[in-house]
Amino acid sequence: MQYNHIYAIYFNIIIMQLSLLINFFLIPQKISDKRILISSLNWGMGHVARCISLIYKLKNNNNQIWIAASSNQQNVFKTYFPELQYLPLTDYPFKFSEKRSFAKAMIYSALSLYSRLIKEKRIVNEWQSSFNFDLIITDQRYSFRSSKCISIFLTHQLNLPDFRFSFIFKTIHRYHLKKFNYIWICDFEDSRLAGNLSINNKYPNSFYIGPLSRFDFVELNPIKSIDSTLILSGPKAFRSYLLEYFLSKVDDTQKICIVTPSQFPVNIYQKYPALKRIEIHVSSDWKKTDEIILNSKQICSFTGYSTIMDLTYLQIKADLIPTPGQQEQIYLHKLHA
Repeated sequence: MQYNHIYAIYFNIIIMQLSLLINFFLIPQKISDKRILISSLNWGMGHVARCISLIYKLKNNNNQIWIAASSNQQNVFKTYFPELQYLPLTDYPFKFSEKRSFAKAMIYSALSLYSRLIKEKRIVNEWQSSFNFDLIITDQRYSFRSSKCISIFLTHQLNLPDFRFSFIFKTIHRYHLKKFNYIWICDFEDSRLAGNLSINNKYPNSFYIGPLSRFDFVELNPIKSIDSTLILSGPKAFRSYLLEYFLSKVDDTQKICIVTPSQFPVNIYQKYPALKRIEIHVSSDWKKTDEIILNSKQICSFTGYSTIMDLTYLQIKADLIPTPGQQEQIYLHKLHA
């Protein structure tokens, strides 16, 4: 009986400690005075955009933060956080194609992706040995974790949408998610932004942390002078599709702006004469882009989830279309139509 009493005491202590640990990871704002390594997926800048909000939250709580990123990602992060420490990270080897569906493109890239996953996991473990991080947080990079510290996976997709060969990707997705200590879901608990994608019925180590928008930390502009702004982002292969959609709907009487990742070549202006009367902004300066978005009455863009989170916070009218072949965006477009 005495031993049973002792075991009961130890059991209660363990439960209390586990409870404290779980509560500690409920929301980023509760994490303080930790050494943290952060990375984001390179398939579109939406993953970078939502990590900006997360980094702000962690940085404001006296955490030491390292960002692992490619050169393009670093250029964006340094616009907001020039004082942080950076580690070089190679992009996942994958390119969107007009000729292949997303699933076929993934299968085509499978060997190179697998090779990169193995190499990246080794690099992360080397960094962990060198810097002794308390936490590793990654936005959608399956191999960016270490068994030597707490590893957290940031996502809005606990469940992948249905598409051809989806059962293969769903199996792989579940396998990798279970390798992480915790999963942070950037949605409300009622899954109102991601719908079925963020409903949790498989992962007890998952926590809803709410939507993430880099505009959380800026003052909203009540007076807007731009009628409509096109955010020309997403896969390069489909940007002309989005541009044509936008130009088919613009009005000559409106003040229009286009935010583009790079300068338009001369032949684009010849193909679309309407561009000559539209304000064009090259988005190398994200803070300038933020000013344009805050000054816009309507945003036109692909239906990326980070865009949905931004527009939800900003309460700006939206004209969104899904990227061709991306079932996640097709689902989100139907959900919010």
